[in-house]
Amino acid sequence: MSYIEDHVLAYKAPLYGRRTAQMKILPFNFEETCLYFKKLSDEDKTLIYGVVGGTPQYLLQMNDNLSVEDNMFRFWHRFAECKWTNEKVDLNVLATLAKRSRLFPYKNVHLYLFSKSGFTKGCIDEANRMGNVTLASYADIVAQ
Repeated sequence: MSYIEDHVLAYKAPLYGRRTAQMKILPFNFEETCLYFKKLSDEDKTLIYGVVGGTPQYLLQMNDNLSVEDNMFRFWHRFAECKWTNEKVDLNVLATLAKRSRLFPYKNVHLYLFSKSGFTKGCIDEANRMGNVTLASYADIVAQ
């Protein structure tokens, strides 16, 4: 949007002063996103929302006839792992996910770890160091 504002609608641009309306489109919230996926379980809806948020374009790329795993694989070059246990996810899970992502020829990957119970300090520190990792606990997702 900034390109349009800077180059098309700016003071010296050809369309300056001709804008008749402006709307800010916000992402869907969790409840609105759940309405889009009628065939998925509540847990699967939570996982998908954790990855793509409520961004409509990303939601359009999801298919509720497919499993969460298949949807995640189809969604760009993102790799995800979900641990639904009462223990915090540790560094070994992140290391395994990173290793598995390197089996594919993609250069720009993003790793997602979902956890029912959170993450160990070692896992959090390594995710921050790597820079291409998103950690999401169930509490983080529900709080949105």
